[in-house]
Amino acid sequence: MAIGQTASYTTYSATHPKMLEFIPADKKKLSFHPHLEIRALIIHNTPEVHERVMKMFTACALEENCLAPPGSKWQCKFDFTGRKPADCHRYDESALNILLKNWFNFDLSQFSRGNNYFRPYDINYKPKLKICRDANDIRDNEL
Repeated sequence: MAIGQTASYTTYSATHPKMLEFIPADKKKLSFHPHLEIRALIIHNTPEVHERVMKMFTACALEENCLAPPGSKWQCKFDFTGRKPADCHRYDESALNILLKNWFNFDLSQFSRGNNYFRPYDINYKPKLKICRDANDIRDNEL
C-alpha cells in the first residue's frame, strides 16, 4: 500500500521520457491519471510483488538512464492541465507510480488509501497527558 496524496499533475508530466523507454506504460493513461506523491510504502513480501514491482524497480534503480536520466531535475514547469511533460522527473516516485499503475490497471484505490497526511514532526511538541486515577476520571467525550 502506498501512503501519500494525489497531485494536481499526472505521472506522465513529472516523468522523464527516458524512463518510459525502460518501464513500458500506456502514455495516454499516464497523462490522464493523477500522480501519487508517495510518502511511505507498506510492502508485503510476496512472489507477486517481486514479479510485478520489485524486479523492474531494482533493474531501473541499477540503470542510471532509467532512474536518473541525464538532464533530469526535480523542479517542474507545469502547464495549466498538468498533463503535458513538465521538464522534470520524480525519480523513484515516478518509477513506483508507473509500476503500481500498470499492475492495478490505473486504479489508485487498489494500492493507495486516498490522501493521507502525517503530522509534521515538531521537536517542541509536548502532548498534554491526563492522569486517570480510576474509571471516574474518564468522561465519555474523552474516549
